[in-house]
Amino acid sequence: ICSYYTAYLKTHYPKEFYLALLQMAQNEPDPFAEVYKITQELPLFGIKLLPPDLSKSQKDFSIEGKDLRYGLSAMKGVSEKSIDGLIEFRGKEFSNKYEVFVNAKDCGLNIGVLCALIQAGCLDSLSEDRPMTILEAQMFNKFTDKEKRAIIECGESHQFNLFEGLREAAAGRYRDWE
Repeated sequence: ICSYYTAYLKTHYPKEFYLALLQMAQNEPDPFAEVYKITQELPLFGIKLLPPDLSKSQKDFSIEGKDLRYGLSAMKGVSEKSIDGLIEFRGKEFSNKYEVFVNAKDCGLNIGVLCALIQAGCLDSLSEDRPMTILEAQMFNKFTDKEKRAIIECGESHQFNLFEGLREAAAGRYRDWE
């Protein structure tokens, strides 16, 4: 009887069925392998697993139109404790990477969570070069407040490339950098 119900739900309610499977996969010993197995079947039903997105993802997996959206708590490197900070963080608007770096710290997100968000593609709208963005976030995190202000000041003139900003600051073009 259980097999019949499962087959019926999978056939008639595939989004809801796979959503439940994805949510239960988090309780498995290797949740990422389970999610991978589940995503292999999704195209057979015309469903896509959309990547995590800081502004669209819910805490857990969710239905978004005819597809499913990856949940924030299911991302590697994001703990349950940091979800509250993520909710506050995602309510803000960002026009550049530096604003993201500053606001992440203000919302209580540590550099590890920020790097996990970048690796997952949650901030691709600001920068498509994920490894470079992670390096910039880690470097920015090491600066003093005075150094951060100097880098932010020269941000627009070098398209928010941290290394170009450092080069200009080292050349003595910004009075706050000393």
